[in-house]
Amino acid sequence: MTQDALTASDTCFDNVLHAHSDCVLVGMNSNGNWIVRDLSSRHGGLFISRSAALRYARSEFGHLALPIFVTGDNLALDISSG
Repeated sequence: MTQDALTASDTCFDNVLHAHSDCVLVGMNSNGNWIVRDLSSRHGGLFISRSAALRYARSEFGHLALPIFVTGDNLALDISSG
């Protein structure tokens, strides 16, 4: 585990998200791809490895000092416009 990415268990994940209204989520989708997205789903990406997803999260969101959470939840990336 990296110093700037926390792993949240399913039992505490909702509490963590309520405490951090601005954060970055890293997890897998139902196809086994890695997803990075902010809570609003306005920014993010699809990756083939966990390390690539974490590199992206750090490079895109690190300057904002947003916490990065690695979750076991099934994440989805909404790419629809609007």
